[in-house]
Amino acid sequence: MDNRYIAKDRSTLDLGESVKYHIIWLLLFCLYFKNYFFMPLQHHAVSMSKLILFLSMVFSCVIGILTRWKRCLSYHAIFVDLILGGGGYMVAAYFPYYRMMIIVILLLAVIIFSLFFLAVFCGKINGIRIFRIKNVKRRRFIFKNRFLKALHISGICIAYLFLTLFLRVAYNRIVYSGIIRGDNNHYKMQSQDSSYSEYGLKHNLETIEKIRENARWKPLSVQEKLNVLQCIANCECHYFGLPYEVTVVMDDLEGETLGDYNDYERSIRIDREHLEKDDAHQCFNTILHEMYHCYQYCLVNLYMKNSVTDRRLRVFEHVEEYIEEIKHYKEAGNSFESYMRYYNQKLEEDARKYAQQTVFVYYKEIDQLQDVYEIYQGEIIDSIQ
Repeated sequence: MDNRYIAKDRSTLDLGESVKYHIIWLLLFCLYFKNYFFMPLQHHAVSMSKLILFLSMVFSCVIGILTRWKRCLSYHAIFVDLILGGGGYMVAAYFPYYRMMIIVILLLAVIIFSLFFLAVFCGKINGIRIFRIKNVKRRRFIFKNRFLKALHISGICIAYLFLTLFLRVAYNRIVYSGIIRGDNNHYKMQSQDSSYSEYGLKHNLETIEKIRENARWKPLSVQEKLNVLQCIANCECHYFGLPYEVTVVMDDLEGETLGDYNDYERSIRIDREHLEKDDAHQCFNTILHEMYHCYQYCLVNLYMKNSVTDRRLRVFEHVEEYIEEIKHYKEAGNSFESYMRYYNQKLEEDARKYAQQTVFVYYKEIDQLQDVYEIYQGEIIDSIQ
């Protein structure tokens, strides 16, 4: 065979080194992925999802080594194989949450893949199209070399497309401490000339009433549910008079935790399974519970800034107890005793009481406003007739 048609070996690693470094970086990548990017597949258990992720990564690495052997084994190739394996899993796991972005990535991947393989089959050698070369052995050899080259280059392009999904998830993790966040585009900071009514239930009924009944709540997408909870959080911010916004995000929380509040980031995380599977009342209770934690932290911060005299105000009645519990906060463990220590903390007791009472206040106001709107609409129809 003419050496002109044999692909040059541009490898910087031999086969043994490539296999060794693939295994090392695969294990490190899996550990990193599990901590920052892992999301269970829908309708699959966590253990099964982890197995699928691992097999996806192994498959990508094996195919990468076989197609690049004696051609271009390198550290960059290892990086591409890991991103392709992890990215393929992320496309499946994150599709319900980043639908539009993933559709665009897949469309671009198909276009890139198609263009490179069209170039393979429609290419020319010395002015003759490859499929018209009469020597069958030579034609197959050229097709094989060009096919592997197209597979390598298109794989690199697709890996970098998948990398944009990694960056998007990483950005949300770092900035919002969650996978996706609620829509907060219409949020306005409270000012002297703004009233609570502008941000209250009356002006947000169309959004918040979706959580009133399970029949309306269950069909909503995760993003739509987050938007409803974000709207409730905004109303609660203005009800409490908080001078800052609170971001609501979804994340995979550990154990039986349904939600948590981070005062440093001023964000509320809602557990993914809780949001996807539990009924409207439970999710409503969770967001109100966490918003009261936000109010408690605000009281603590204000208490610490005030003089000894001002700290006697009734609004600070339980704040010293809050401060002590925050310093020595008791997490809900697996045992009954540890759970009861968590349950009986004043921080949790007050937040639980507020949420249980306030959710029914919302229900009552929603029902009353819906009745008012029905009467108003009826009057309009009567006037037209």
